[in-house]
Order: sequence, then C-alpha cells, then structure tokens
Amino acid sequence: MAGCAMRDTAALRGELDRFRRRLDVELAGAGVVAAAAGVVDEAWASAPSRIDPSQEGGW
Repeated sequence: MAGCAMRDTAALRGELDRFRRRLDVELAGAGVVAAAAGVVDEAWASAPSRIDPSQEGGW
C-alpha cells in the first residue's frame, strides 16, 4: 500500500511540475503581449493623426 501512495505522490508531483512550467510559459507569453500592446498604444497616441474619419466609411 505504501508503494502505491509513493508512486501516486511522485506522479502528482510530476504533473504539478509540468503544470507549473506550462503556466510559466503562458504567463511569459501574456506579459510579452501586454508589453507589445502598451508600446502600440503609446505609439498610436503620440502619432500625428493622418486619418480623416469622414473617409473611413465607419460611423
């Protein structure tokens, strides 16, 4: 019985480690996307407006 518990514990620890690595990768990716969005927002806000809203056909 103790052998089963040790194998189960080792399997769960391995799954937890894999989950943590995946989570680290996802969080790093989300951080890159958020940083890029911030750069784009800042560039868009500081760029001179060359878009004529009347020519856009939108609203």
